Amino acid sequence: MNIGIIGAAILTGILLAGCKPDKLDVSLYTSDIQEARGGKVLEVPVKLAFSMLGEDKDDDVPRAVEVAKKYLSKDSKFTQSKGDFGSKLVVETFVPLGTEAALAKAGVLGNAVARLTVKLSEESTAVSFEPGAALVKMNRELSKISYTLDLNLPAKQTYFVVNNDLRSVAKVSATAVHISGKPTLQYRGEIANRRTAEIQFNGCDECMYGELSPTIFVGGAP
Repeated sequence: MNIGIIGAAILTGILLAGCKPDKLDVSLYTSDIQEARGGKVLEVPVKLAFSMLGEDKDDDVPRAVEVAKKYLSKDSKFTQSKGDFGSKLVVETFVPLGTEAALAKAGVLGNAVARLTVKLSEESTAVSFEPGAALVKMNRELSKISYTLDLNLPAKQTYFVVNNDLRSVAKVSATAVHISGKPTLQYRGEIANRRTAEIQFNGCDECMYGELSPTIFVGGAP
């Protein structure tokens, strides 16, 4: 299986001078999490959106894109639009999902800029969006173009969209999140078959949990 490298994260690092992505959407299916528990590595679709203020007067972006192509997933899609104060970029790509042992066996740990790491316990399965080892390599190469070109994770807002495609009810929990726009210190919910839950994490610099990897627990309380 060809494990996609997170093109979205790379382009964010290229176009934002040391800033976090504005938004990250992670789409998960409960059947994927179940397969990951069994040792499989899967590709999970993600979407990143971010803004670039001003103009690229020094043409750093085209040079940085050439560097980024070495890290991009072949299946990534990029949509750029202009706004009143700059431009916006939406990137649709894939990140690897699996346990650390499975990711290592698949050769993903050293090549991915970001990943979804699955950690098992008797009560639940934790799924965390984490930076990958290749993030350091990418930022080092981009810094040769400009010291301001780097990537900061997590995003300002991370949305886990959990789709339950199994017959049984899925229990989902998370700490310090927003549900339907309302802040919740400890969220615990249930997702019926063919239903979806959206869990929002805030990763802003001033947020208490802003530097922690966004993590959800499926199957029970953390």
